Amino acid sequence: MKVTITQINNSFKQFASKHKMLKSYLDIPIDENKASDYTYPMMLVDWTKPVNLTLGSGEITCDVYILDKITRDFTKLTNILSDAFQVCDDFHTIFINNEQKYGFVCDDNIALEVIAFDYEDIICGYKMSINLTVVDNLRENEIPM
Repeated sequence: MKVTITQINNSFKQFASKHKMLKSYLDIPIDENKASDYTYPMMLVDWTKPVNLTLGSGEITCDVYILDKITRDFTKLTNILSDAFQVCDDFHTIFINNEQKYGFVCDDNIALEVIAFDYEDIICGYKMSINLTVVDNLRENEIPM
């Protein structure tokens, strides 16, 4: 199966669009995120980490953020983090052990980190650092976008 980063990104985008707890999806570097410009809660995928290519396979590491706005008094922090954690769990459930459907292997050891950004609004949620492996026995992978 020939899989590109664009196809993987489309799988992630489809997950976000169908998930009832998410309102938007972005695939930009996290440092380009401007809180007031987007609809929350959202899923953001940062593809800026290097890709490791070998003959017939490729390893891709990316960061997936589940983010939401929070008021400065943090009154709903527990609810926001609970909802974001549920989305992370759903992501894990959908993409782990589904190589046949999606064409890539998502490493089961996903690093999960609580994050917060202080823009004009406070944005918080989780960052999942994930490792993907694309294997192609025909050695025809097209990893570049």
